Amino acid sequence: MEFSDKDILFLKKLSKYDHGHVSQTTLQHELEKEGIPAEDFIKVKRKLLFSGIIGIVYGNITIEKKEVLKSI
Repeated sequence: MEFSDKDILFLKKLSKYDHGHVSQTTLQHELEKEGIPAEDFIKVKRKLLFSGIIGIVYGNITIEKKEVLKSI
C-alpha cells in the first residue's frame, strides 16, 4: 500500500501515544495544527480504517497493524 504524506503524518502522530490509542478529537486537533484540515483527516482516517491499519473503538483510534509503522 502506498502512503501519502498525510497518511504518514497521521500514523506518526497516532504512534506517539504509548498507551496505544487516542481520541479522534485529540488526533484531529493535533493534525489541524500541522496543516491537515478536518476534511482531509476524515479521508485519511477512512482510508486507513477500511484497509485495516487502524481501528476505532468507542471514539478512540488504535493502530491494528503495528508492522506498518516499520515501513514508514
